[in-house]
Amino acid sequence: MKYYSKEELINDLNNKTLSEYVYLPAEGLVSVSADICAIMNYRGGVLIFGIDTSLNVVGINDTDKYIKYLKNRIKQIHPKPEATYTTFTINKKNVVLMEIDELKPEEKLAHVHHNQYIMRENKVREMSTYVERSYYAFIKGEDIENLRESHINSKLLDLDLLEVFMNKAKTITNNKYSNFQIMILYKIHNGTRYPTYCKELCFGLYPQLLHPNADVLIYDHRPKEKLVRRITGNIYFMVKDTLIFLREYLGMSLYINEKKEVVRKEAYPIVVLKEAIYNSLIHREYNKIVNLWSNEIHIYDSKIDILNPGCFIYEGSMKDNRIKMPRNPGMKRINDLLLETPLHERGISSIFSYMKKYGYVEPTVTNYKGVFKVTLYNKTVYDFYNEKISVKKICDFCSEPKSKKEIYNQFYPNGKSTPYYFISKYIFPLINNGVLKLTDEKHKKSKNQKIVLNIFNEN
Repeated sequence: MKYYSKEELINDLNNKTLSEYVYLPAEGLVSVSADICAIMNYRGGVLIFGIDTSLNVVGINDTDKYIKYLKNRIKQIHPKPEATYTTFTINKKNVVLMEIDELKPEEKLAHVHHNQYIMRENKVREMSTYVERSYYAFIKGEDIENLRESHINSKLLDLDLLEVFMNKAKTITNNKYSNFQIMILYKIHNGTRYPTYCKELCFGLYPQLLHPNADVLIYDHRPKEKLVRRITGNIYFMVKDTLIFLREYLGMSLYINEKKEVVRKEAYPIVVLKEAIYNSLIHREYNKIVNLWSNEIHIYDSKIDILNPGCFIYEGSMKDNRIKMPRNPGMKRINDLLLETPLHERGISSIFSYMKKYGYVEPTVTNYKGVFKVTLYNKTVYDFYNEKISVKKICDFCSEPKSKKEIYNQFYPNGKSTPYYFISKYIFPLINNGVLKLTDEKHKKSKNQKIVLNIFNEN
C-alpha cells in the first residue's frame, strides 16, 4: 500500500468501501497502539484518521499535534514499527494517513505492554501472553455464545471460524450430534475436554504462541537465498495466505505455446499449489521434537520446493498415493470441510494429474531424512524441450533493433536449426501478438528491416 493516493482515498470514500490493507481505528480498544500492532503483525497497511465508521470525513483540527500523538503511541510497541505519515485535505477537512510496515519475517510477534494483537478478517484480535496455556480451559460449555462470553477464550480462539465449522459439520451429519459429540468426532478435544493439537492448530487465533515453528517460511533463491515471508495463523488461514502470497509474488509470465500463440500463464497451476501447501501443513509431524522445524517453501528460477517435517507412510508408488497410515486425520477432516476442496483435487495423485492436465513437467516427490518434499517445475512439457529459447530472452536481446540474422545467430550460433524455422516459430508469433515490432512497417521485406521490443505493449 505504499502509493495510496488522495484520488484512491476519495474513490474509496465515494464507493463506501476501503481498499485491501487500508483500515480505520477499531472501536472499543484502549489505545490506537493496538491497531498499529495488529496491522504490523499482519501484512502492514495504511491506518486512516479523521474518517468515521460510515466512511464520512470528520476531519482533524491540528494534524501536527495528532501525528506527534501517534509517534508517542508507537513507543509502546515492541519491536518498534516503521511508519510514515501523510496528510490530505478533503472537503476542507484534514485526514491523516499512517503507513505501517509489516513485521520482518525473522522478528517475533509484536506486543503492546505484553499484550499481542493480530488482524483476522479485518478485525483486531487481542491475545495475552500471560494466558498462553489457557487453551486447556477451552470448551467449558457446548454453545459458541458461551465461549464468546469467556474472556480467555475470546482472546485465543477464532470463534467465527469455529462457528462456521460447527454449522457445516451439523449440516453434513443432519443435526444428529450435539456440539460436544461433533468435537469428539473430529478430534477437536478428547472425552475429558482437554484440547488436542488438532484444536489448537485448526481454531487458534495464533497457534504459534504454543507451537512457534508450526508456520510456513518462504525463501527466494533468485539469485541469493533470503527469507521473504513468514506465514502464521491456524491451518485454514495459512493455506489461504500462503497461496495468495505466492500467486502475487510469482506473478504471470509470457510464453509461446505449440500453436505459436503468445499466452500469459501463472508460474504454477493454482489448484496444484493449493494442494501441495495443504498437504504439507496437514500431513506434517507435529510432535515436540519435529516441532523445532518449520514448513518451508523454496523458490528457484525453474522450480519450487515445498517441504514439511515428517515422512509419508505409504504403500505402492508415491504417485498413486496409497497412504497406509494417514497422519492427523482430525485436522484433515476439519480443513477439508472448511476449504471445501472437491475429492478430485485432493491427494498427491491429484498433483500429478493436474500438472499433466495443464501440460507441465511431471513433479517429483521424495522422502529423505525425515523430510517430505514436493518439487513443482514451472516449465510446460513444450517449454522443457525449448528452454534455451524463452520469450524473456528474446525480448531482452531485442531491446535494441536487431536483424533476423542477428537474432538467429544469437540463439543458434552453431546452425542447428534453419533461420526460416526459427523465425516462423518464435519471432512471428511475438510480432503478431504485439510483443515485438518491425522498425519499417511499410516495407516489411526490406533488406534493412529490423525487429525491436514494442515498449508500448502493456504486457
